[in-house]
Amino acid sequence: MTSLETEQTQYDQRAMPAAKDAVGHGAPTNSKGLKVQALSLGYDRKTVIDALDLSFEPGKFTAIIGPNGCGKSTLLSALARLLKPSAGQIFLGDKAIDSFKPKAYAREVSLLSQQAVAPSGITVAQLVSRGRFPHQGLLAQHSSEDEAPVHQALRTTGTLELATHRLSDLSGGQRQRVWVATTLAQQAPILLLDEPTTYMDVAHQVDLLDLFASQRDAGKTVITVLHDINQAMRYADTVVLMHEGKVLASGAPDEVITVDSLGAAFGVHCEIHPDPVTGGPMMVTVPGARVTV
Repeated sequence: MTSLETEQTQYDQRAMPAAKDAVGHGAPTNSKGLKVQALSLGYDRKTVIDALDLSFEPGKFTAIIGPNGCGKSTLLSALARLLKPSAGQIFLGDKAIDSFKPKAYAREVSLLSQQAVAPSGITVAQLVSRGRFPHQGLLAQHSSEDEAPVHQALRTTGTLELATHRLSDLSGGQRQRVWVATTLAQQAPILLLDEPTTYMDVAHQVDLLDLFASQRDAGKTVITVLHDINQAMRYADTVVLMHEGKVLASGAPDEVITVDSLGAAFGVHCEIHPDPVTGGPMMVTVPGARVTV
């Protein structure tokens, strides 16, 4: 047995007892929704989002779509408290999010970022364990109570067998799944996901979106930025269509996704047909045709 295999066996032996005892160990969900009021955001005095009003219903899967640069990731950063609004407020339930202490907010809201950076040489298990930080004390020490959530997150994302591998040795798709595991280990009832299917082949994209749908089915709130419009329509309860820092439309997929709305947002000519799998709307672009916006 190699040293890596020995480490993997030792990790499994530590984690499995806790996981077996952790019936219903997922974090409790809540009925709090996120709401933005008259929200303005920007960088270096350049306004990206201006006076936005939007509510995210708790326990639902919301997909934010729109062209590059329309403010999708900027909005997600503000919801995660990584970007301070220049005007307006964001509320979790009836409480302004800037009134939460950092760990308290992290127990409510977790973020999968596009810009996540890991320390050099860190292993998969070590990184996923960092998702437990909001639940730890001042010394931020990993305890036996953290083993079950970490093990479950690794198993759920199909990365358990990679637990002792260095993150830097993995493929882009594998690393993305590890970052998803870190987000899940945080056990927050609200998941913010910024283009979570980045670097993944189509099979793993479907697996991951199925996973997020199951999180929604378990009562969590999922808010994700997606580039694939048809994936958004297949999985989301609510679609938010953005353009130039504004919300063009928000609601059920069949209400939001129309020929006119997609033409206005993306400048493409398309047709909308019934999805042969779900029966919902499916976009088909018309080659060579553009819409003047």
